[in-house]
Amino acid sequence: MWWKSFKAYAFDSYGIVVTDKEAELSRMVYFQTYPELLDWHERQKREVSQYKWVKSPTGRIRQLPDIDSPDKDLRGSAERQAINTPVQSFGSDITLMAMIVIDQYIEKDFKGKACLVGQVHDAIMAEADKDVSHDVALMIKRVMENVPILLRQYFKVNLDVPLIAEVELGSAWGIGEIVEK
Repeated sequence: MWWKSFKAYAFDSYGIVVTDKEAELSRMVYFQTYPELLDWHERQKREVSQYKWVKSPTGRIRQLPDIDSPDKDLRGSAERQAINTPVQSFGSDITLMAMIVIDQYIEKDFKGKACLVGQVHDAIMAEADKDVSHDVALMIKRVMENVPILLRQYFKVNLDVPLIAEVELGSAWGIGEIVEK
């Protein structure tokens, strides 16, 4: 996120007023903490310039023809999409893979007592009868944290970091308590 976008995001999402200098410093510190990201950003820009598309780790392709636009704003947007798309689509792929497996477990172990309701970004919502809700929550957590096995098996993608899922039990989306065990 560019510093101007960060500044607007902080205010719009959290009501936090950030000065231009604070926003610029925050971005600078972030990239000092994770210097490899800048190299990756540059690699993504080179790849989209060469191929006119980018690919997620699972192989999903997004065409970005605006990379050749004479309009610098359109070109800049294509570069940002080249950076964001692989990350965001990979998160979506992980969530969708988890939902497929979760649905299979619900059908097998909780038929008539639980169901998937939907998902937003990397969050999955399920409904379950009170007597099985804790077991369903733990199953969802276990499935989501084991998606790397499926990624390795079906896409030859090896994650270098563990996938940690946070599961909440509650009466509505965003109203719940974290389930540990």
